[in-house]
Amino acid sequence: MNILIAGATSFIGRAVTDELIAEGNEVYALIRPDSPNAGKLPSYESFHCVDCDMDSFAFLSEKKLPEMDACIDFAWRGAGVNGRMDADTQEKNVRDTLQLIGAAGELSCRRFLFAGSQAEYGVTKERVDKGIMDGNLVNEETVCHPVSEYGKAKLRVLLDGSTLAGMLGMAYIHMRIFSVYGPGDHSSTFVDECLKAAVNGGKADLGLCTHLWNFLYVTDCARAVAALLNATLVTDGEPCIVNVAGTDTRILREFSEEIFKTVQRNGFPEYREQKVREEGTPWLNPDTSKLKKLTGFSEEVSFPEGIRICAEQMGRKGKQQGKVERTDHNQKECGKKTAETAAENGLREKRCIACGARLYEKPLLKMDHMPASAQDIPEKKDLASEKEVTVELCACSGCGLVQLSSAPVSYYRDVIRAGGYTGTMESIRRAQYGEWIRMCGLENKKILEAGCGQGEFLKILAEYPVRVFGMEHKKELVEKARAEGLSVQCGYPETEDDRFENAPFDGFTSFNFLEHQPDPCMYLRAIAKNLTEDGCGLLTVPSFEYILEQKSFYEIIPDHIAYYTKETLRSLMDRCGFDVLKEERINRDTLSVIVKRKRKPDVSGLLQQSDSIKQEVLSLIEKSKQEHKRTAVWGAGHQGFTLCAAAGLAGKIAYIIDSAPFKQGKYAPGSHIPIISPEEALKEPPDTVIIVAPGYTDEIAGILKKRFPGNTAVYVLKTDHLEKYGEEGK
Repeated sequence: MNILIAGATSFIGRAVTDELIAEGNEVYALIRPDSPNAGKLPSYESFHCVDCDMDSFAFLSEKKLPEMDACIDFAWRGAGVNGRMDADTQEKNVRDTLQLIGAAGELSCRRFLFAGSQAEYGVTKERVDKGIMDGNLVNEETVCHPVSEYGKAKLRVLLDGSTLAGMLGMAYIHMRIFSVYGPGDHSSTFVDECLKAAVNGGKADLGLCTHLWNFLYVTDCARAVAALLNATLVTDGEPCIVNVAGTDTRILREFSEEIFKTVQRNGFPEYREQKVREEGTPWLNPDTSKLKKLTGFSEEVSFPEGIRICAEQMGRKGKQQGKVERTDHNQKECGKKTAETAAENGLREKRCIACGARLYEKPLLKMDHMPASAQDIPEKKDLASEKEVTVELCACSGCGLVQLSSAPVSYYRDVIRAGGYTGTMESIRRAQYGEWIRMCGLENKKILEAGCGQGEFLKILAEYPVRVFGMEHKKELVEKARAEGLSVQCGYPETEDDRFENAPFDGFTSFNFLEHQPDPCMYLRAIAKNLTEDGCGLLTVPSFEYILEQKSFYEIIPDHIAYYTKETLRSLMDRCGFDVLKEERINRDTLSVIVKRKRKPDVSGLLQQSDSIKQEVLSLIEKSKQEHKRTAVWGAGHQGFTLCAAAGLAGKIAYIIDSAPFKQGKYAPGSHIPIISPEEALKEPPDTVIIVAPGYTDEIAGILKKRFPGNTAVYVLKTDHLEKYGEEGK
């Protein structure tokens, strides 16, 4: 993706920039021309500095930047102690941020991520003590009462900026960032003060540190921000507010003690009453469940591990400078190579675009001096400035998909189709269409071509008894298709929440387009969400088997970032909710598959049987109750727990019996029915016992017959009914 980032020289901004580059994005950083931190930024081909300070955001369109996929904003003045209460400074921040949102809209951004702050909540210890806040987790629904001008301004951006973003067609994500720490942070922070004392053997002059706090290591924060770029949002046009914080919340003093314990030097903390700052004492107790739900995010760096990294860097006493210092800032311990070393060897960690597993560290193939794209053909005047690129062909250690390690070309959403005009291709399409329509019963049904170009293949499909529709990202091609009388919408399957015009469709086609997609799963799942329950698809991709057979290295181009075999294409389809009905190689070099949406499992039989068994069990218990008899269940396993909870047996049976000592004296999860030993049950034996322990029925029945009263009625839970023991087959 093309990512625009403001505030890339900030503490968190630098880490996010590194993360975005490592994930293969093209990053365009808006940098103040005289920024003292500009030298700490990376020097990769995928990183582009754009001279532009905050006052110039309104004139960003003059920079002639390419279209952007998203914008992330960390630019902010007066974030330190001296500027947080300066109303004029904070007002300028709001103004400039709104101008950046407008500029992002002009650059076709689909998402705008803004770095908000926990200061918006204004949750202080004083408010908790007065009973205004009860100290529970602070979630995104907590009412905001900011005290500082800084917090008020951040909240203003949410209110005004999200409205503006919505008008411009952008999804707005408001990240309420809590306390982030790590190498490269401002001096005089809590962590920095403790570390300096611990490393150098001095005293850390601290406040009482009796309030709650939360820490998140800077690279984990960067990973969370990067994950939000691709998170599936369900907001109905409303802004998405999300807490970005760690899961380690404690009294602040516990953190200071852990710092000194981890460093193990001669320093020590001194706690004393200090003047409370103007905005009060923060009380950080964030709820991070929404972040995890949206992205699956979990921390990789524990607080002790992060402190060890910080202490090690501080101990170097300035020996490392420039780029090495910057890359160390973005790495954990555990023997991982720095980003600089990895970049030099072409081994930066990459993830599979299909399954998310790691790519094998060593590329399968490395090709230097390659063209940057197959479509940006230079004119004579462009030759001097044209860039060559290095292409690395890598393999996934999980699903096996072969793919490029580089970012996709900027036009990967557009269909540029030269071969669509040939007679050979028309004949192939007609043969495919005829078979597909017959096999899937698509006569008179609605079919969408996702990525239809100017409608070359749609015109052929329109000859068949089906209703044809197209989707194309490039506006000029949409206009050409419409001029041919075709029903084509301007768009691209971007997220699973996208709802296409004229959906749902009964079928879809995608011809040699999937191999261009940097997120093929999202592309396919977005389409699947716009199909009927039995929706079918016809897809083609270049065959990697053919490339290997012919040793045709010239088929490797930056435009194609994935190289599918029958196996990896089938694996992708399965992961995205499709069954492959047919697969074949056509025209020598192309894989073709016919797919159908997977049906949801039919659990009606489970529900019916569940109701039947519950009714039998409850009837037996009720009958025993009317006869003044007690009922128990034998078996504290998952089957017994499920039966007791699902049938609502709490209060209806006396207890659950189980021979396993480690279960006795505890309670069944869900129903909270006590679990006792057979010996305990003999003190007040039940009149009726229901055995729910498949595989142990005869053994338990033998114990009941031998040790329990002879008139004990024994029943067994079978697969589909309740049966009295010893009456099988009657």
